[in-house]
Amino acid sequence: MTIYIRFLEELNEDSLPQAGGKGANLGVLINAQLPVPPGFTIITEAYRAHLDSSGLRDKISQRLKNVNAQDLESVTIASREISTWIEEAPMPEEIKDEIVNAYIKLAERMAASDTGTTRLQVAVRSSATAEDLPSASFAGQQETFLGVYGTEALLQHTKKCWASLWTSQAVSYRSSMNFEHLKVELAVVVQAMVSADAAGVMFTANPVSGSREEILISASYGLGETVVSGAVTPDTFIVSKKGAIKQRILGTKEHRILLVEGGIKTEQVPPVDRGKYCLTDANIAELVSLANRVQAHYGSPQDTEWALAKGTIYLLQARPITTMDPVNGNNPESLELLWTRRGEPSMIQDVIEHSPEPLTPLDMAVFCIGDRAFQKAALTGIMGLSAPKKFTK
Repeated sequence: MTIYIRFLEELNEDSLPQAGGKGANLGVLINAQLPVPPGFTIITEAYRAHLDSSGLRDKISQRLKNVNAQDLESVTIASREISTWIEEAPMPEEIKDEIVNAYIKLAERMAASDTGTTRLQVAVRSSATAEDLPSASFAGQQETFLGVYGTEALLQHTKKCWASLWTSQAVSYRSSMNFEHLKVELAVVVQAMVSADAAGVMFTANPVSGSREEILISASYGLGETVVSGAVTPDTFIVSKKGAIKQRILGTKEHRILLVEGGIKTEQVPPVDRGKYCLTDANIAELVSLANRVQAHYGSPQDTEWALAKGTIYLLQARPITTMDPVNGNNPESLELLWTRRGEPSMIQDVIEHSPEPLTPLDMAVFCIGDRAFQKAALTGIMGLSAPKKFTK
């Protein structure tokens, strides 16, 4: 029996405290029989044990007492120090052994499959306990490493993921959202990588138009990191829930990231391929089917990541679309989250979801001040607006 490892199929919606948002979601998707690449999660117990074995918990707590959350330089210096402590601290041997054994088992499982390999490359993905929540979006604030190969590299990148819980962006955002820093913990998802011919993101409802009858797909060649990070202009497809393609927009797709022996590489896309859509109508039809299955399972619009490899679509992640208006937007009950300010401030939520990069502390400070000013002006009637009395108490 393992203490620090859970394979993804062992996880479910109740696994958030141990596996973080990403790990728990992947477990839910696998158990729903959706096409998710296999993997395992190094649960939060390992992160906790790593901090405690080196006395880092108390050290971090003391360091945070001297941090002014409104001071960019103060946050940045503390972030750098804490991250370095976590990366340089020796990982407990029992955690190392369990990670290595799980990696070997995953490699054996992939070698036994049709597309498997004994030289297993994995994605090492951070999965925080305050992540992919309906009321808060922490997406993109912690690190993901692609094409990691071998046990030593895996152990090293596990600590890098743990350290990324303390980036200046993450520290600033937790402060703005009133999350207690040491109560947010990090699991690490280790997932077999597929050599994607094309990949991207797919919204099971259209967050741009607000239509719940449309699916929005963004796609580019190679691994999906180019799309997720905003590094390329992808092809865009707007499709009805029944599969009718309503609009195609050709992206420039200048470069792609490929999985190669021992890692990844970035290369230019040939001009002839840039001028073509990276998905066929058959690919789009399969994605629409997948979108409908995912949304039916969760019962709400989802922001998904996917990959196409050798003609097969794989689902890599699904999380709630936090910027969609409520179904009954004019219902006072549905406005409660906004007026009582539970969860993210509405303007900040939109900015985070649509920003191509994680926000810096300065970005957060500016937008938070603007949001507070708008809310104050609206709620006090300066702008001629008024909220229902139940929301102004």
